[in-house]
Amino acid sequence: MEEKEKLRAHGEETPKEKVISEKDPLFGIVEDHQVEICPFTGKPKIDKMVLEGMRQYLLMAEGAERLARAERIKSSLESLKNDPMGQRTMLRLESIPIVSSDINKGKGLVFNYGIERSNSNEVWDRDKVPSVSSSKSAE
Repeated sequence: MEEKEKLRAHGEETPKEKVISEKDPLFGIVEDHQVEICPFTGKPKIDKMVLEGMRQYLLMAEGAERLARAERIKSSLESLKNDPMGQRTMLRLESIPIVSSDINKGKGLVFNYGIERSNSNEVWDRDKVPSVSSSKSAE
């Protein structure tokens, strides 16, 4: 702990802890940058349940079948590399964002832009301020 504090005090980069150890079945298949904590969300890039599923998938096979499964895991991760929605739903197990066009959610009228404003509620434009009539200024 003290070494990390000294390195941080001198502005040096602290060594990152490995998420995948050498004894882990996923070692060499899943790279460290794929399982580290995302700096934007603060969550792991791959959920623990997904990693555990990958481990079980590998451990259930032996020999050539195990190598084939390792390649399938690598190719799956590679295919999700440029797919943010796939990463979100399949790797982090987050729900898909729902975009709804239903504006009536049973909360009553909040804003109604469809009704035209009456003349009494008009906003004055400072360039079009009504002038005082000349008959009043003459009196």
